[in-house]
Amino acid sequence: MFKKITFTCLLSLILISCSKDDAKPSAKVSKETLVTAGWLQNNLPENALGYIRIPNPWFFFSGQANGFEYAQSNKGHNLQVAAVRNGLFRTFIDSAQIPNKAALELFLKHQTSPLEIAVLQERPGQVMPVLMIASKFDFESTDAFAKQFQQVLQGLPMIQELAPINQQGEGELSIQGGSAHYQFNQANGQFRLMFGMFDMTTLKAVADQLKPGQPKAMQELQNQVDTSGQGLFAWVNGKDVMPMAEMMMPPYEMAQLQELGLGEVNAVALGYGTANSKARMRFAVDMPHVGVRQFLPKVENKLQLKTVGEPSAFALLSLPTYEQLEQIIRRIEPNEAEKALEDINKETQEALGIDFKQLASVLGPEMTIFKDTVGSFFAVRLNDKAGLNLLIEKLKQSGHGDYKTRSFKGTDIHHLTFQVAGATGLSALSSPSAGEVLGMLSQLSSHMFWIEEDGHLLLASIPQPLMERIEKGADIDLATWVAINQGQNIENALFAASGTFDGLSRSAYHTYVELLLFASELVNADIDVMAIPSAEKLAFAEQGTMGMQVDSTENQFAVEITFEQGPLDIFHAAGTMQAVAVTGILAAVAIPAYQDYVKRAELQAYRQYETQQNAIEALEELEDIDVIEIESEVIESVEDEIEETIIDNQ
Repeated sequence: MFKKITFTCLLSLILISCSKDDAKPSAKVSKETLVTAGWLQNNLPENALGYIRIPNPWFFFSGQANGFEYAQSNKGHNLQVAAVRNGLFRTFIDSAQIPNKAALELFLKHQTSPLEIAVLQERPGQVMPVLMIASKFDFESTDAFAKQFQQVLQGLPMIQELAPINQQGEGELSIQGGSAHYQFNQANGQFRLMFGMFDMTTLKAVADQLKPGQPKAMQELQNQVDTSGQGLFAWVNGKDVMPMAEMMMPPYEMAQLQELGLGEVNAVALGYGTANSKARMRFAVDMPHVGVRQFLPKVENKLQLKTVGEPSAFALLSLPTYEQLEQIIRRIEPNEAEKALEDINKETQEALGIDFKQLASVLGPEMTIFKDTVGSFFAVRLNDKAGLNLLIEKLKQSGHGDYKTRSFKGTDIHHLTFQVAGATGLSALSSPSAGEVLGMLSQLSSHMFWIEEDGHLLLASIPQPLMERIEKGADIDLATWVAINQGQNIENALFAASGTFDGLSRSAYHTYVELLLFASELVNADIDVMAIPSAEKLAFAEQGTMGMQVDSTENQFAVEITFEQGPLDIFHAAGTMQAVAVTGILAAVAIPAYQDYVKRAELQAYRQYETQQNAIEALEELEDIDVIEIESEVIESVEDEIEETIIDNQ
């Protein structure tokens, strides 16, 4: 049965925002970055088994190619961050008894890039891997690095130095029975350490495998989430790891993995960074449509919708086709699949007059909701107009609906009226008044209006948005708007949502500066907040984007969330830090006052109890009164009052 959809409410639940990059002003500051990209990522051999990039501790204060590109990449901002960093050490680290302060100083003060970790093979098929750690440091000389590194090693008793660092920046270590060879390049600040259960000659040979390049599977997945080379990124080469795992796992465990299709995984990746001018958080699995992936349909959306003026929000859900649903059911219940499909078709036949297979062929699979300058719409692809007419005719014959069309400026506006529920069984209700109310509600009809356009039905709950659409004409391609303005490719999206948020970047920037000011107070740093540029100088777009989507393609499954500049965008909807500060002040005043009130109330109750006890003792001296009866009644009354007072005060 059709259901009335309140489009505005639904859109408000599923969000969010868009940017107008074409109207973006020019920045009025010189660009300077705090953090550089990692270098190891672009020098990995094709047979690398895995790679992890851990962002620099100051990554979230460093400008990326997103809405905060210039906000966090200018001299005024960077000087204040440096003051906060120095205050952090002066207040919490330098004077504290912290193990291995030298290591904290190395990574918090001198590291200028992410920390990169790679798992490499000594030779193809070698089960025992080699671990490589890489980064960049800002030491001006090898001697300066060696001095700091020696202090770090002194705080790590499990590491023994086999050969001290030489003039070429190379040194050798022994770590828990394994060997490590490291090198610091004074010219570019690059550092790398090779560790494994091998001799030094073998470790150096593995280091020689590092040449400009990147595994193709890793490059494709990394470009989807982080092209900056600075963000969080983890990648596993399933194609080479699974054969090695097969040699180490019991056969029955491996058989279970194969049943799930995990033996076909080419790669897995997780990351947070910047790509296509948007901040992104993404998880992706590169594997064929086998095993567990068969529970989700392969999606190939063909969105051909236009909007009146600039859209402000949209959401898309791609339903499985009947063939895909049949495949999923057979996968879940191979022995009961035929009965399950038969029941679905039978129930649909009884309700609508056609079976589910016919219904699925009429509409879909894409279902889209969008809001533009004239209103909110629900759109679904129309595959079989004759089948739609059959559905409408069956509804009319059932006596639960009516259908008519009216022409408006040469376009037919279709109007379907139907009842949500019948009055059957209402008389059995215990309350006649409730039955009467529900009976009246059951007689109310729901209304659906639509026009046919570009192979889609465009529906609205009232006809006015459709009438205005016809008068003004739709000229913005929705799929193009999503791709360019929102930075989302929805061609293979199982679900996607996005929209507009006025002043998102500006508001998030103000919140960020407040947080920076708060951090300076926390670490007793003296910053010049006036030196940080105003929003007007930083090329912020008037509107910003947030969105999310789930992709399911022939060879990949992925979940992604997009931001204009980062997760800080979320706090824009919750207000600025002033609201948090005011809440804290109120709590600081109210909580002690409340506690004082509770103490005074309890004291008053105790004094009242003492007064009653004195009265009882006086009554006991009277000869003709049943003292025991009076005492029990008074005590019970006083205890009740005390209990009620305490409960009320809690």
